[in-house]
Amino acid sequence: LCDANEAETRKLVIDTILETVLGWVPGKDVSYEERVHEDKKTTYADYIIRTAGTSLVIEAKRFGKTFEIPTKHKTAKLSGVLAAGAVGEAIRQVRDYARQKSIPFAVVTNGTVWIVFPAVRTDGVSFDDTQAHIFSSLADIEKRFVNFWELMSRQRVIEGGLESTLFGTVPHLPDRRLIS
Repeated sequence: LCDANEAETRKLVIDTILETVLGWVPGKDVSYEERVHEDKKTTYADYIIRTAGTSLVIEAKRFGKTFEIPTKHKTAKLSGVLAAGAVGEAIRQVRDYARQKSIPFAVVTNGTVWIVFPAVRTDGVSFDDTQAHIFSSLADIEKRFVNFWELMSRQRVIEGGLESTLFGTVPHLPDRRLIS
């Protein structure tokens, strides 16, 4: 897998994690290689996941693409260590896709490293001051699996998990009334 290209990384690792581990349904929740068109330039977002309440864009890079990030960090500002090198380029690429599609959340992954962050802010926080959640390896995902699942699983995203984790807000749930 070390020399896998992007398509192989997606098929062997990312699709498996999204579909089997996190419960996303291909064709229903997940669209692949969706066209992003703006200013007479056409590109393609690797994955767009949509629910009734929110959406996220995922940019995949090949397995061997090195994302230089400090492994001890669970979160980091997008203007810090995450702004440089290949990881910074990938973050800016998926941020632009999210902005063009008006999708609030974004993920960058090379199959092992997963970086999850709000790409479109409406709360006055700048993109540079935005905190991203970092899962630095598959071993880190395994170690912190509950955090990963709470953030990225179909069930939790539908329940507002992205918003509550990334923005610190509690999703609005309908008021319950006692019926006699």
